[in-house]
Amino acid sequence: MEEFLANVRACAPEYSPLHDMKDEEILNSKRCVRDDQGAGIVSLNLSSLSLMNVPESISSLVSLTSLCLSANGLKSLPESISQLSLHVLLLDNNLFHEIPVSIRSMKSLKHLDLSKNKLGDCDAVSLHLDSLELLDLSGNTKMTRVCSDIFHLLRIKQIDLHSCALIEVPKAIGHATLLERISLHSNELTHVPSEIGQCQNLTWLSLNSNKLESIPSSIGRLTKLSRLSLHINALRTVPDELSQCVHLEALSLHSNCLESLPDSLSNLKECERLSLYHNPTLGCIPDGVCHMTQLKELWLYDCGIHEVNPNIGFVNLQKLWLDRNPITRLPESMKKLTMLQELYLDQTQVEREDVEHITASMHNLKTLAY
Repeated sequence: MEEFLANVRACAPEYSPLHDMKDEEILNSKRCVRDDQGAGIVSLNLSSLSLMNVPESISSLVSLTSLCLSANGLKSLPESISQLSLHVLLLDNNLFHEIPVSIRSMKSLKHLDLSKNKLGDCDAVSLHLDSLELLDLSGNTKMTRVCSDIFHLLRIKQIDLHSCALIEVPKAIGHATLLERISLHSNELTHVPSEIGQCQNLTWLSLNSNKLESIPSSIGRLTKLSRLSLHINALRTVPDELSQCVHLEALSLHSNCLESLPDSLSNLKECERLSLYHNPTLGCIPDGVCHMTQLKELWLYDCGIHEVNPNIGFVNLQKLWLDRNPITRLPESMKKLTMLQELYLDQTQVEREDVEHITASMHNLKTLAY
């Protein structure tokens, strides 16, 4: 190990903090973890050391399973790193322009982080990472296309592609049948392929902050979905099939161009949080939303609502935002919202007497703004 550290220092620029650290400080710190026998190094953290290269002698650390090289100045990796049986490899916040060739066939790798690098389009890259479960390519702002191979990885469960510049999602996403979470927010997507409906183990899907005008009806096949983020797009409605995602707990649709929502949303019996704010063309509280009886938090401010739907059945609702709407009166049915703890009516046209009349029976109310 001492020889390897000497080689690392030789690769490090003069301003690297590594030159101020003795071998003992590294070997006896959290940066270095030995196996149960105290012999081989199983985990090594060389992050934030201004490294420009990694020496070929990295292959001498035969027991190494976890390697952190985050926040350096790396542009490449030595071929010898492919000889290691790494499970975790963290390469985020470096200067890689491509996925290093030397790691593309690491059979034992389970977690690979290449976020916040300089990766460009990698749609032609071939990967053979048979054990990979978690892949993070987020924050690569020059990446407009991603390789289809990542969706063919046999054990992939989580993929993070947020904050890139993606203009499309490969149809191959349908092959990722074990996928549980995928983050695609903050890209340039205008379309989601219908093949996403084949990812029936998905529990978390973020598509917010894109340019989507529609969502495929196949989304209804994602029956294990618990969280769906669709805010900050250009949606006018959502497909009726969304109601088949019966285990959905949180749905965000704010900051779109919503004009209507299907009545079938009332089937989302497990949904507790729904955000619809900043949809000035919505104009009302849709009937389907009114019958989402398990809702605990509902954001409806700035939705162009003139009249509160008298069919509201939010018996479990705790927080309700109706502010910044041209509402003039509250229906008597709102008295049923006895679980309400927070009610926001500021910047509406509701009279004080009306507010006091409706809220008199809300004994759990702690915050009232109007």
